[in-house]
Amino acid sequence: MSTLENSKHFNPGKYVKDIFIMYLREMFKRNADQIGLEGVDGSSITIVEEAGYDSESIGERPVILVSRGAWRFAGTNPNRIASFRREDNMKTYTDLINVPILFRCGSRSGLEAEYIASVAANLISMDSRALTTLGIHSITSPLVGNEGVSQEHPELRIVPVQFNSSVQSFWTARPLPAESLNWIRSTVTTS
Repeated sequence: MSTLENSKHFNPGKYVKDIFIMYLREMFKRNADQIGLEGVDGSSITIVEEAGYDSESIGERPVILVSRGAWRFAGTNPNRIASFRREDNMKTYTDLINVPILFRCGSRSGLEAEYIASVAANLISMDSRALTTLGIHSITSPLVGNEGVSQEHPELRIVPVQFNSSVQSFWTARPLPAESLNWIRSTVTTS
C-alpha cells in the first residue's frame, strides 16, 4: 500500500487526444498546398475532440473528430520501480499506458472523407518518430476503415482511422504508515 505524492494527476486519455488534435491541426495547416484539397487548409478543416464537436456546423467544412477507446496500464506491478530514495523510502514507478485512438474523418463527399482519412493515416504513419518527441511512446500502423454514413448526421460521410498509441507514466509513492493500515484493517473487519 502506498500514497501518491504527485502534485498533479496525469490523465493519459486526454493527453493523447490533445497531442493528436494539435498535431493534425498543425500538419494540415503547414501542408495545405501538398494536401491539395480545394479550399482545405488548417483553418478550413475542423479538427476537434468528438465529444466537444458543435453539431450545428456539421457539413459546412470537412471534419476530423478525434476520440479514444478505453485506456489501460500495460502491466504495472510493485516491482516495476524506476527509482528509489532510501532516506525517505520514496519509490518512483513507471508503466506504459495503451490508448487506442479513433479519427472519424467526415465530409459531405465520400471521396473527400476518404482522402482526408488517407492523409491523416499517412501523417501518423510517416511521423510516428516525430510524435515521440511530443510524449507518445509508440504508435501502431493506422487502419483506415470503410466509408459509412454518420448515424447522427446522415448527410455526412465518415471514414474511420484507428490505431493504438502508448505513453509512459511515472508516479511517486511512499508506503502507508502502519496506523493507516491498521485503521483500514479494523474498519473492514468490523463492517
